[in-house]
Amino acid sequence: MHEEDTESAFTGSKDCITEGGWIMDSGATTHMTFQKELLHNYREFSTPEKVKLSDGRVVNALGSGSIRLSMHFKVSNSKPAMMYDVLLSSVIQNAG
Repeated sequence: MHEEDTESAFTGSKDCITEGGWIMDSGATTHMTFQKELLHNYREFSTPEKVKLSDGRVVNALGSGSIRLSMHFKVSNSKPAMMYDVLLSSVIQNAG
């Protein structure tokens, strides 16, 4: 596998977020989830895409979609947001 054939994704420990929370990394190539039910406008890839995680592992992304969420700030009210092109991987739940 060549480096240009993979995307990169940031992973975080389950100890650093609350249940159902997200780690948003503005420097990440993409975001991932293992929860297909969160994805709106889900589209399955005809062939899984390889994604290289920050710990060096490579996992398959099965498809992508958008996720609606609420961003919470210490200095202002919560704001609705949408993340696009979020990848689905059944392996990501075992990271961390």
